[in-house]
Amino acid sequence: MPENESAQPQALGKIIARAWSDPGFAARLKSDPKAALAEAGMDVPEDVRVTTYFAEKDEVVLVIPAPP
Repeated sequence: MPENESAQPQALGKIIARAWSDPGFAARLKSDPKAALAEAGMDVPEDVRVTTYFAEKDEVVLVIPAPP
């Protein structure tokens, strides 16, 4: 993950845009999200689990992060 927390939203925005425009990348995000994120330049620590969910057009997904 970007070490600078302010860089995270920008990095994630680029990953989302790429998933929308690149079906192969979107498929890799589903099948092996850590590898796809690494491909996009985002390092994910070994002990972190990544879950990818593709929302439907009529759906809003609210993710509440773990407390610090």
